[in-house]
Formats: sequence, structure tokens, C-alpha cells
Amino acid sequence: MIMEYSIIGTGNMAWFMAERLHAAGWHCTGIYGRNRSAATELAAICAAAVYTDLSRIPDRDHHICILAVSDNAIAEIAAQLHFSYNLLIHTSGTSAIELLQDAAAQAAVLWPVSPVMRGAYTGQIPFLWEATDAESAVTIRSLAAILGGDPVVEANGTQRRYLHLSAVFTNNFVNHMVAVGEALCAEQSLSFDLLRPLLRNTYERILKQPAKILQTGPARRGDGATMSAHEELLLGHQEWLKMYQAVSASITDMYRQ
Repeated sequence: MIMEYSIIGTGNMAWFMAERLHAAGWHCTGIYGRNRSAATELAAICAAAVYTDLSRIPDRDHHICILAVSDNAIAEIAAQLHFSYNLLIHTSGTSAIELLQDAAAQAAVLWPVSPVMRGAYTGQIPFLWEATDAESAVTIRSLAAILGGDPVVEANGTQRRYLHLSAVFTNNFVNHMVAVGEALCAEQSLSFDLLRPLLRNTYERILKQPAKILQTGPARRGDGATMSAHEELLLGHQEWLKMYQAVSASITDMYRQ
């Protein structure tokens, strides 16, 4: 299935969509972005026009409009769209499909369960999707396949929000913890390379077994003396101390029984 598409947005998600769809032979009718130079740059890679106004986006059969903008901009932009024929898609993990219900007769959500960076991701990506009708469901699954979706899973808004929350814990929070570890090493003139084998081994094990059964450390074994010593070392970093205490308490509670 080859269709026409337009994109609203010029960030990483818009680039990811445009690059993959262009490579698959889909025709981009145009790019709309508040940043005109960014829209021009993105349009150039897929031989598309630059739309200077949302009203210029075509509304016709076999055309999809991808709303690849930040979560807090979806409702604002959707309120300016009135499509009778286009399939309108947003790409958010947390925003409801209902935000699009007054903007288009057919609507869908397609969320890649992975950070997507401009020109930096070439592998398969899990996708969650939702659609307002059967025809849109067929189109959105085909779109996901073109984008490298594997697996492609139907999920309602509540399920998407919970998976997004899980991704924040699994990815964003873990990344921040590693950044804190890097900073602590730097403060003591220690190379973080000393911890890279530990980090690698941890994730290799987590990819094979449930994280809950792999938990180790002072909070898991109830080693109050070690935790107190760690807390003393963090007295100069109150936010990190609070984080250490909160995470340690959560670990203790999880294994209390």
C-alpha cells in the first residue's frame, strides 16, 4: 500500500517518519512547521512542498496527515484542522485519540516505543496503535510495517499511558541514575569505565530474566549500615540523597514479604 502523506512538525519524530516513508516510496505532499527553515530542510529530503498554513494541507482519499508534535501542542493544532477524508494520526504515547475526534472523520494513533532520533535509528521498533474504525486500522498497521514496526500491537489510551510510564522508569530514570553515577565518579577522579562492565552485564541479564528476581544491593538485603554510609556521602547532594532514600525504600517495600 503506497499513499500520500503530509507531516505537521519538524522535530525528531517528523524526521523519523519522513525519512522512512520517503525511503519506502511514499509521496510526501508537504511539511508544515512553525519554524520555516526547519520545515524547508525536512521538505528537501523528501522532495515535498512547505506548507505556510495548515489550511493548505490537502484533504482527500488515500492521504494521511501525521501530527508529529509535542503532546501539549496536539489539541491546539487539532482544533485548527477539519479533514473529511484524510486519516489524521498523532504519535504520542500519552495523549488520547479523542483529541483528534473533531479534527478528522478518521483518526489514529501510532506510537513507537523507543526514542527516535534524526538519522540515528535503523533497527526494528515496537509500535502501539489505535484507530477509530476498521479502515483506519488497516492503514495504520501498514504504516507501522513500513516504519519498521516489530511487533505492532493494538492498545487503547490507558494501556499506552501505562506503557509510556513504564518506559520512563525503564529508560529515562535509569539513564538519569547512570548520569548521577558518572558525576559521582568524576567528583572523585574515578573513570566511569570501571562501571561499564557492570552496566553491560546488568542489562544483558535483564533482557533474559525478570528484573525483580535479579535485584541485588544493600536495600535488597536490608543492609542498613551500608545505606547509612552511602547517605552520608550524599549529604552534599540533597536531591540525590532524597532519590537514594526513595528508591531504597521502594526496593525494601517490594521485597518486604
